[in-house]
Amino acid sequence: MHITEVHIATFGWITIALASVPALVSFGLFLGRSWSWNASIIFFAMTSASLLLTFSNRGGGSIQVQEEEIGVNSVVQSLVYAGLSIAALYYLTRPRVKTFFGKNIATNDDDNNSGNSMQDQSPTMSSS
Repeated sequence: MHITEVHIATFGWITIALASVPALVSFGLFLGRSWSWNASIIFFAMTSASLLLTFSNRGGGSIQVQEEEIGVNSVVQSLVYAGLSIAALYYLTRPRVKTFFGKNIATNDDDNNSGNSMQDQSPTMSSS
């Protein structure tokens, strides 16, 4: 076996491993798994932050990077991708979506407890 064939096989296995992570997270999101919500929040936060940092480093015009010019198209592309990531973060943090993933279960517990929590928890207890 030639060394190039080993590198190609290794690259293939690494690609399969990296591609399986988003696939698993996608199935988790479809099934409403809490861990997939956490993974998506982390992914979209990191993506939007890195894209916005890329945009801030590029500025408004074009710059030279290793003798190649980065034009306005890549800046617009970074802004569009950052906007999509921020939109996904906004959607994932909506109350109904968080409830679907089991993240919004305990809401306003302090408002519902009026000092006598046993009466609130027991429907058969009569108040005297």
